[in-house]
Amino acid sequence: LPSNSWEGQVIPVTLLRLYSQFPSAMNLNNGKTRQVLVDTSAEMASDWLKWRTPVDERIERMIFNLVNSPNQRQQQLLIDISKRYPLIACRHIFCISDALSKDAAATSCQQDAERRGHTIAQIESSTIKVIIVQWGCEFTEALWGSTLDILMTFPKEVIFVCGNEMGLLELLNLYLKLFVVQGSMERDNPYPALPRIRDKFLKFTNSFLSSNSSKCELWLESELQGVLIKYCAVKDVFNICDMELPKNTGDDPE
Repeated sequence: LPSNSWEGQVIPVTLLRLYSQFPSAMNLNNGKTRQVLVDTSAEMASDWLKWRTPVDERIERMIFNLVNSPNQRQQQLLIDISKRYPLIACRHIFCISDALSKDAAATSCQQDAERRGHTIAQIESSTIKVIIVQWGCEFTEALWGSTLDILMTFPKEVIFVCGNEMGLLELLNLYLKLFVVQGSMERDNPYPALPRIRDKFLKFTNSFLSSNSSKCELWLESELQGVLIKYCAVKDVFNICDMELPKNTGDDPE
């Protein structure tokens, strides 16, 4: 992109398509090129999410490995590839959300039954004890914490612009739902890992507000379904969980 008149010479969609096929060959240190790719991928999110790149399979394999073994090495591998190919890695937020949702479903884990509670069910003439399995009663601290650590290493113009169109808000809502469920259990069965994850979450949302205040404020006003029977805005869930709303620190320009 040699000059400010590049708009008449290069079609942004073509540039994004070239990047999808040759991500390692394109120099993103060029500010104009990087900005065009960020803006175009956000505007064409529905198409961009469907395209395949040479890097996708590697990222998918890394996410699979992190989910099955959430350790520092797997986390660092995802951090490194997300820094190198942030626009491509951002397209896999939906995949991460799906993995976290399944992790908190606790359908295959039977330990710690006392945290879940139980009731008595009558089936014909038989009475049986039933363990109550509620989404969010169990979760893997290392996985949920590592996910936030990885997200915080993305360039802010990518995660808080493109990410909004590629599953970031749904992912943040998933964390809030986890906090609500865990908060209802904390009085009798405190989960020691929760404060650490909440602190990371608040740091990330503060950065969100500082980097893209208009989008963050729209998210805070949006409805979060599946938490309460009545209408519940995202900002209300912060209050329910005794968390401070995101604050604009001024460190990150919008």
